[in-house]
Amino acid sequence: MLISDPNEEPCRLAPPEAFSSELAAKDLRRRLRPGRDPNLVGDRSETASAVFASRCAGDQNPPTAAELYYAIRQTEPNERELSVLESWVMHATLDDLWWAWAERVYSWQMLARAMHRVDLPWWQGHRYVNAHADRQDLVAADALPVC
Repeated sequence: MLISDPNEEPCRLAPPEAFSSELAAKDLRRRLRPGRDPNLVGDRSETASAVFASRCAGDQNPPTAAELYYAIRQTEPNERELSVLESWVMHATLDDLWWAWAERVYSWQMLARAMHRVDLPWWQGHRYVNAHADRQDLVAADALPVC
């Protein structure tokens, strides 16, 4: 199979320590989406809720934004929590990753740790997350997005 998009080439996700553990500014979402309910952040994330409602609608027990919020903070996630993290990585788009961060669901470090845990080959996602690393010296040169 010929891969024509260089962002789809295999690459490594930088280690969690390459990323900030800080959440987005509390008012970031409100400033960027002023007409939206300002309370739909954190464990009530509008983005995470929409992703799970639309892309996991056929699941018998679809994940929730609250489950993602708590699962991504676990040092030893249980089977359900790992399933929630896997669903997020499988179904979120690059835009969803950013908006969930802006809605304070997770820090970039938490997301990187979760992506390492589920270990799915989403090279474009790895590159996108790598672009948000604070420690670019820990990101492989061939693991950044190609514009």
